[in-house]
Amino acid sequence: MDRRRVAVLAVALSLVACGGSAAPGPALTSARGLPLGDVVVQRGSHVLVRLTVEVADNGASQEKGLMGVRHLGADQGEAFVFASATSAGFWMKDTLIPLDIAFVDSRGAVVDVQQMVPCAADPCTVYYAAQPYVLAVETAAGVLTRAGVKPADTLQLARRASAVSVSTSR
Repeated sequence: MDRRRVAVLAVALSLVACGGSAAPGPALTSARGLPLGDVVVQRGSHVLVRLTVEVADNGASQEKGLMGVRHLGADQGEAFVFASATSAGFWMKDTLIPLDIAFVDSRGAVVDVQQMVPCAADPCTVYYAAQPYVLAVETAAGVLTRAGVKPADTLQLARRASAVSVSTSR
């Protein structure tokens, strides 16, 4: 074998040994730059729906929400995470697609599910939950209702974490 072939073979073997051929893990951020998470809605041990969601956990991302989004897959959504229980309303100003929304209390129980319609001009309808909530999850219209999600179901959000570890050894 000539030197060039040996070098190519050595690089290929080192990539395989270092995991270069392994499939990448799940994405940690969305195309819009928001952190991603995974939502599971259950009734008892029965899973009603699984979603990949953008996590909106600050004022700027919560204010923007899904404004301008033209399509949302049946397994996609956005989770609005609040530091404490709130009764704040949601509106659909400049949101282009109809949405379902589930409001969730601090115990992880769904307290309300509603359907929201787009609004291009003020005044827009404001959607309020039946009870205070700490989490709200929006999906494309019909996703939650077709799955049969209703109050008292449980909803869990798991934020995706980086696989990078930090060593504290000296």
